[in-house]
Amino acid sequence: MLCLRVINVENRNKETYKLLPHPTFIYSAKFHPNSQEIICTSCYDKVIRIWTIKTKKSQKSGQLLQELNGHQGYIN
Repeated sequence: MLCLRVINVENRNKETYKLLPHPTFIYSAKFHPNSQEIICTSCYDKVIRIWTIKTKKSQKSGQLLQELNGHQGYIN
């Protein structure tokens, strides 16, 4: 299992803020243009995943909101 690590650079430490688990290599990740709590990722398995990182502080993983399947090729 691979994970995308979300790091909060504003607090100047390099600790992982949230982990977003993926079954294969991650090609890209982008924050929503109007919300720093929503992240969209694309993966080698041809699936787009939409996540929220607004979870309890004690919870290390983000919450998967939606998976968008059916793509014919890799999404980058």
